[in-house]
Amino acid sequence: MVDLLFVDIESSGLDPERHSLIELAAARTSGDLREDKQAFEALVQFSREGAEPKALEIAGYREDLWRAKAVPLRVALANFHALADGPGEWAIVGHNITFDWMFLVAACRAEKLAIPKPRYTVDTLSMAWALKHAGLVESLSLDKLSARYGIAQKGAHRAMGDVRRTMILYCRLLGLPVPMRLE
Repeated sequence: MVDLLFVDIESSGLDPERHSLIELAAARTSGDLREDKQAFEALVQFSREGAEPKALEIAGYREDLWRAKAVPLRVALANFHALADGPGEWAIVGHNITFDWMFLVAACRAEKLAIPKPRYTVDTLSMAWALKHAGLVESLSLDKLSARYGIAQKGAHRAMGDVRRTMILYCRLLGLPVPMRLE
């Protein structure tokens, strides 16, 4: 069975060539979500030069928190690689995963690190698109879909909080039971 690697990033803006990855979280589970394998989250050191104030606000950026806890980008990416390079095949899963993946690729290139190779890519935004197209949901945002499916907003717009919300949304969209540890 292919493992699932749920990922979320927060960034200093929308352009991975100009803006920085400022927070990264990932959780690797068995394909049926019954077994947690590994997880990590990290605030990432970055230059505020060119950062979009609105992006920092949404991400919950606080200078004192980042100064005290942020790690170098290379350290955060090493943690990500440890999950991705684990035994067996894996699928990367996220909400609007293309956005997160573009930042991860840009970060790996900037640090001259290999780009991990998932076997599959799963996007909960794409999974929900048919519901929006049919008029069953008003928006494809993680916040709106979380509200629609009764998923607590705790930790919203923080990387690990959004990993958790995406895990629950994935289950709800597929009609799977949500593991108790996620509720």
